[in-house]
Amino acid sequence: MKRLFTLGLVILLMTSVGAFAQTATGNVYGKVADSSGAVLPGASVTISGDQGTRSTVSGADGSFRFLNIDPGEYSVTVSLQGFGAANRKLLVQTGQSATLSIPLTVGAQTETVEVVAESPLVDVKKRGTSANLSTQDLQSVPTARDPWAVMSQVAGVNLDRVNIAGNEAGQQSNVSGKGSTSTSGVWSLDGVLVTDQTSNSSPGYYDFEVFQEINVNTGGADVTQQTGGIGVNMVTKRGTNAFHGGVRYLVTDEKWQSSNLPAEVQNDARLKSSVGHCIPESGAGTARKNGDAIDNIKEYGFDLGGPVIKDKLWFYGSYGKQDIKVCRFSGTPDDTLLTNYSAKVNWQAGASTMVSGFWFLGSKEKFGRSPGGLGTLDDSFLWNQGGQYTEGGLPPGLLKLEVNHTFSPSFFMSAKAAYFDTGFGLVTRGTGKGFTYDYVANATIGTSYSFSPLLRPQKTVNLDGSYFFAGMGGNHELKFGFGYRNVTTDSTTHYSGMTGYYFGPGTGGGDNIALVPRDGQTVFDADYLSAYAGDVFTKDRFTMNFGLRFDAQKSKNLPSGAPASEFFPTRLPALNYPGSDTLIDFTDVSPRVGFSYALNETRKTVIRASAARYANYLANSVVAAVNPVAPSNLQYGWNDLNGDRIVQQPEVGSTLLSANNIDPLKPGAVGVSPNVIDKNLKNQHDFEAILGVDHELGANFAIGGALTYRKTTDLFNTTAATNPRLAAPCPTATNCAVIPASAYTPVPPVTRTAGGVTGTVQGYQPDVNLVNAGGNGRYITNRADYSRVYKGFEVTLNKRLANKWGGRVAFAYNDWTEQWGGTPTSATLNPTKLNTDALRDGGPVSLLSGGSGKASFYSSFTWSLYMNAIVQLPASFDLSTQIIGREGGTNPISISTARGRDGTTANALVGNVDDQRYDNLWNIDFRLARNSKIGSKVTLTPALELFNALNNDLVLSRARSLSSASYGRVEEVISPRVLRLSARLTF
Repeated sequence: MKRLFTLGLVILLMTSVGAFAQTATGNVYGKVADSSGAVLPGASVTISGDQGTRSTVSGADGSFRFLNIDPGEYSVTVSLQGFGAANRKLLVQTGQSATLSIPLTVGAQTETVEVVAESPLVDVKKRGTSANLSTQDLQSVPTARDPWAVMSQVAGVNLDRVNIAGNEAGQQSNVSGKGSTSTSGVWSLDGVLVTDQTSNSSPGYYDFEVFQEINVNTGGADVTQQTGGIGVNMVTKRGTNAFHGGVRYLVTDEKWQSSNLPAEVQNDARLKSSVGHCIPESGAGTARKNGDAIDNIKEYGFDLGGPVIKDKLWFYGSYGKQDIKVCRFSGTPDDTLLTNYSAKVNWQAGASTMVSGFWFLGSKEKFGRSPGGLGTLDDSFLWNQGGQYTEGGLPPGLLKLEVNHTFSPSFFMSAKAAYFDTGFGLVTRGTGKGFTYDYVANATIGTSYSFSPLLRPQKTVNLDGSYFFAGMGGNHELKFGFGYRNVTTDSTTHYSGMTGYYFGPGTGGGDNIALVPRDGQTVFDADYLSAYAGDVFTKDRFTMNFGLRFDAQKSKNLPSGAPASEFFPTRLPALNYPGSDTLIDFTDVSPRVGFSYALNETRKTVIRASAARYANYLANSVVAAVNPVAPSNLQYGWNDLNGDRIVQQPEVGSTLLSANNIDPLKPGAVGVSPNVIDKNLKNQHDFEAILGVDHELGANFAIGGALTYRKTTDLFNTTAATNPRLAAPCPTATNCAVIPASAYTPVPPVTRTAGGVTGTVQGYQPDVNLVNAGGNGRYITNRADYSRVYKGFEVTLNKRLANKWGGRVAFAYNDWTEQWGGTPTSATLNPTKLNTDALRDGGPVSLLSGGSGKASFYSSFTWSLYMNAIVQLPASFDLSTQIIGREGGTNPISISTARGRDGTTANALVGNVDDQRYDNLWNIDFRLARNSKIGSKVTLTPALELFNALNNDLVLSRARSLSSASYGRVEEVISPRVLRLSARLTF
């Protein structure tokens, strides 16, 4: 029985696949031959460095390989009886393969060769498009010191904000690129997938100092990655045989900051409305010299790593804190504390076994986070944020255990298990009066709602393997794996009052709306099971890979409850919900294929191509759309009797306008939601093809180019309110009748004039009888006849730091459009053109940011350019610079109007979404540092960095709604020129 169990386990491992086999390591491949080129089997091969030593022997074809090698510098030694030994030195990098050809000479002489270029800049095994950001890019180039800021160095990556010296480091950027959105983004830390499947973002914040490398994949992912989105793989440092570490202190202050206010806002009244530390030295009521700017940023911390037992056991630990204080244009503070801890242990348990343990905690406290809203935000509307974790469980943060074992020179396996306890709370700064979106003043006033807690624990298990064999005149690398992941979310929402949508005094002709809420709790769970298998076939200069990936994703609601509305308890009574069975069940098979061919024996020019089908991640929050105790509301007319623009109970009308997540005729129904998830809902899919070429121009200098095509189909919206309305009950959840575009009737056009601009929009309202017949519910289903198509190209230049200089250039051109097979309609089937549904066949995909305080930025840019350079000067000085350029974002004109029975408000689009754009962005930063040696091992590096060196006054955002007299008003200006001083002691 024991033998049968062992055999079954081995078979399982060899036929299973690891859906989440991210990598935090690199590989080394090689071949041993004599001076005539004849292969030499049985040669002893050892790779050694401060990270440890591993040994193998060359196979029958003279080949050898070392897999899952931690990044760093190594020596490879080859010896065989009757031949002299040979040594090679190389640098292993994350996600890259170094290939060595080592000839041995007959006799006893040992040959030592220093390979200046280290791992080749042209990777013959590369298929898609990616960038490896080394220590040079992370430490020696002036950056904002967070992963989102450095992603601007990667061709094709678009960010929704501009981070100057860390003024945006307290919030995550919205990331898109090459036809993908953040919903398909991949975040991994030390080889473990950590993507927050509720928000499709990173689950935490990071200590920039502990990164060894950051690898960013933008296309051509092999079977180890499920989606085709931007993949960010952050690799942290580890202990080595040499003690290493350091301490650092960085500071940026308002005193070292210029003023870059455009002339049109230098007398803006908002500059005199400062609170807290944003009040200028001249006192309250006096004007600040800047709009959006840094007040003070401090960063400090230390790290230490080294051997416990040399060549056997190593440790590494770090602590870091960023204290970020910035001021908004409105004069309200936005303060963030990011505290990071990490600890890592690596154990060479045997000659063929490496064990590692890793703990990471990136906590965040934020004071004055913006929930998003209109224009100027009341301080009482802002949130305070803090970390929250599962009570009575394991220590908070990420806990990972990994075991790597080499069974033979041809068989390698890796096993990982991880638990990530992550969560936070968002608590309003004000008390008890509700809030209002004031479309007249373009402001949000009052006290917002709160989320507490937001718990999102993750559990992950991976098994991955590689098996090598010869056949078909070449070599095969069979890759296989298995992955399981469970993600649970528990979120409670509390409203401090009712919500108003204000369009003018009194009832505003019936346009003012009062939203009556009920607190909600959503608890949902998702399981992700994956398997993959693929083969990489290499014959001489030709390499081909093909593989197949399987993904099964399921999600359901867990039991939850909600209290009665404190404002209208009879209309919105208390509810308890027992949970659900599986509501979404996706099964996908994704093929991948690619090849590369070196055009000559030097392998300095390689052409490559890949084709792939990707299945998107299931956002586990989709099922919350049919949870009856999720946040719910009823919407009525509102007569602002006292003129304070805050809804009070006597001001709420009796005629129902609309409802969200509740059937107005059945407000007390337990376990029943008016919304329905299509039982035949399909996962989103992408087809991608890439053709590229890489060429080594010279030692340490390479150029590359790639063409990318991607088509995205089977899209669906993850929130109920952005899906079609039901036209009738649908108990089977299949082929549900929805209100078609033809049943939306036009309402009188709305014309508004502001800032010398006049615009008109045509709105549509649904048939009220059909809305009632459908119980005011929504149908979560795929968007029929809708797709997105991306066509683009990129050019990259990479010069390793050698001969006292290095640099990187990345240019991308993007053509990303929306396609309809029929008449364009919004995702809800309402024909009204919105700023988020431009309804133009062949028009640009324009993504409006949401969350993280940025609700007014589009991140669809036709072109982008990044350049950096570092020069080592005499007297141990380093001078570096980075230049960022991109097309200005779209600045569409809209009119904010009430939607009647179709919801609260709509930002209806005037013209096209890309009729006007902001000015193009150009930013240049500099860094001057001096590396002073103290003895033989310690280096002191003081540095001076200058950000926004030209003191650009680019306007990033303006009020876009003609419904407000503030149309065209500046809402955000790029942060001004500022100095950052730092000192770093390393050894």
